[in-house]
Amino acid sequence: MYKIIIPKYVMEDIYNIKEYIFRISYSIETSNKIYNEIMANILALKIFPSSYPIFKKDLRVLTVRKKYRVFYKINEEKQEVQIYYIFWTEQDYNSIIHWI
Repeated sequence: MYKIIIPKYVMEDIYNIKEYIFRISYSIETSNKIYNEIMANILALKIFPSSYPIFKKDLRVLTVRKKYRVFYKINEEKQEVQIYYIFWTEQDYNSIIHWI
C-alpha cells in the first residue's frame, strides 16, 4: 500500500472547492458530498496509483466527477504518491504545471 502525501496548499484548494460548492448550492450536504468524493478518490490511490493515465512524463492525472483533475506522481522506491495540484477541468492548468 502506498503512502499518500497531500501538501497543505492542495488541502486548502480542496477545502476552497467545498466552500465554493456550498456558496453556489446553499447545501452543506452537496458540498460535503463532493469534498468526500474528491478525498475518497485521492485516498484510493493508496491501492492502485498506476490506474490513471500519464499526463506527461511521470505526472499522472485523476479526474473526479469530470470536473476536477488531481495531478500526482508515484515514487515506487518510497511507495509514495505525491499530490501536486487539483484543478477545475475548465481551468488552464497547462501553464501552471509545466515545471513539475
